[in-house]
Amino acid sequence: MGVIHAAIEMDIRVPDDLSVLGYDDLPIANYIVPALTTIAQPLLEMGQTAANLLIQSIDSPYFEPQKAVLPTHLVVRHSTQALQKSTRHSSNR
Repeated sequence: MGVIHAAIEMDIRVPDDLSVLGYDDLPIANYIVPALTTIAQPLLEMGQTAANLLIQSIDSPYFEPQKAVLPTHLVVRHSTQALQKSTRHSSNR
């Protein structure tokens, strides 16, 4: 959100000149202008998984460390846009 604010102060248009992507999908992301595109993660499931692994490690002295991979997803709003093809031609050097 700070990047969007700074861009506006510098007359940089979001998303026309700069795409901005956040992480965590905080509730306020939908209410700022432009609404922030974010990556959402399953916070409740993360907490439950961490608690279960902690309980298992306490209950078992031989508990092997485990890796838990939980799904995330992209929440597309208005702070990003697709890249446009450049109309510039590179010079031959």
